[in-house]
Amino acid sequence: MNWQIILTSTVCAAIISGLFNLYFKRRDYANDYYKYILDKRKKAYELLETFIPEFSSCIVLLFNNKFNKSEVFFQPIKKEYPLTELILKLVEVYKNGFWYSPEMSICIVEANDFLQWHTHLEEKIKSKVDTYTIDSAQELYLKSDKIYQKIIKQFFYDLNQLNNIPKFQKSKINVLSNYSKI
Repeated sequence: MNWQIILTSTVCAAIISGLFNLYFKRRDYANDYYKYILDKRKKAYELLETFIPEFSSCIVLLFNNKFNKSEVFFQPIKKEYPLTELILKLVEVYKNGFWYSPEMSICIVEANDFLQWHTHLEEKIKSKVDTYTIDSAQELYLKSDKIYQKIIKQFFYDLNQLNNIPKFQKSKINVLSNYSKI
């Protein structure tokens, strides 16, 4: 009779131990998954962090050319770093676009649109199609500063929310569900 009690208690202990083990394995899996997402997001935001100072250090230049027409350029302060390279850097940033919040993705797209628009503007200026005034330079500066301020604001908000993985997942599900309605 004693051996039945021992056998029953051993089986019960094994079942309870197995359930606890299963629970903790599942929890470890969830923690590893969150760590993976957090690492990917940190890497994406670190890359964005390298782009922001380069975008903000661009200046608006206004000068008269030999035909006495004003020209406006949005260009990096470092002369050896042309605007096209800044666009390529932004492309690298956007390659990690999935790991940004939807709001940050919108900011990045706006920066890209601005840089693409300005590249086209530079081509028009080089071909002497348009003339630009001080007002144009001021408008260009204000537009770039607005985009920069929006990126900075969203960047710091996202850094505070970086480890909120459930919120990040929910935002991605909402974005994907909006695409499926199209």
